[in-house]
Amino acid sequence: MKITRVVGTAQGVDQGSGCMVEKDFVPDEVIWQECSQPIDFRREPGLVFLRQEGWELIPRDFLGLRIGGSAEIVTRKTVDGERAFVEKGEEVCVGHGFEGKLVFSIGPEERILGLGQHEDGVANYRDCTQYLYQNNMQIPMPVLVSTHGYAVLLDGDCMMIYEERGNRITVQFDAVEQISYYVIEGASLQEVEKGIRKITGKAPLLPLWAYGYVQSKERYCSQEELLQVAEEFEKRDIPLSCLVQDWQTWEEGKWGDKHLDKTRYPDWKGAVEKLHDEGIGVMFSVWPNVSQGCRDHQEMLEAGK
Repeated sequence: MKITRVVGTAQGVDQGSGCMVEKDFVPDEVIWQECSQPIDFRREPGLVFLRQEGWELIPRDFLGLRIGGSAEIVTRKTVDGERAFVEKGEEVCVGHGFEGKLVFSIGPEERILGLGQHEDGVANYRDCTQYLYQNNMQIPMPVLVSTHGYAVLLDGDCMMIYEERGNRITVQFDAVEQISYYVIEGASLQEVEKGIRKITGKAPLLPLWAYGYVQSKERYCSQEELLQVAEEFEKRDIPLSCLVQDWQTWEEGKWGDKHLDKTRYPDWKGAVEKLHDEGIGVMFSVWPNVSQGCRDHQEMLEAGK
């Protein structure tokens, strides 16, 4: 296995890395670039399997909204519930950096895997575009893995756009101080994965029950319904490790409040204990956006949040 870190800067100075690097990890090679040059990565002499064609840093200002004067905070209903938006806020510069662009050329036969969990049904990211940003039901991971025995970990710590067309991968970085990435070369995909973990650190194992069957749907509307599902699994002699209680457990109109609706969940503690006694774990979905006027919102206001 070989791990190479490549850093491209406008100033020729390392601005730091957003990647979580395991303690004491040192890459096998570090390549510094103050101007864009091609870099060939090889598995054996004369065989180029990945080439960095170039990169670009475009200066930009990072803008934020200052709330004051005529600014208003308005609440709107969205698919994810009630959300607060700032209107008529003053746009101010909060920092300086770059938009980034990174280009690789790859072979015609390899498949590109990885990039996280998305809902478009794509496994091989050839001839397609993928937007890497955190969203409901979308979990980006800035790592692309080739079936030709290497991976590229993009150390951007920002929103990115991946695109592959005509054997060329282009990655656009929304806001960075430098271009930074790691190339992990290995004799097998297992070895490549080991290299990724060497950079990011070891992932702790989940509790044993989490490796069994986890039952979830859009939501269960009451604790009675949840317990009935568990009873049905037992009646049909189907092993069940975990039940997921998703959203809208709150009272009507109190979106995101962590206090359950007592008319539908009169004894949630007792229901969870009953499921635990039956060897069934419970996973609870907590929504981060909270409606104005509910207890959680008032508590945050009083705490100055």
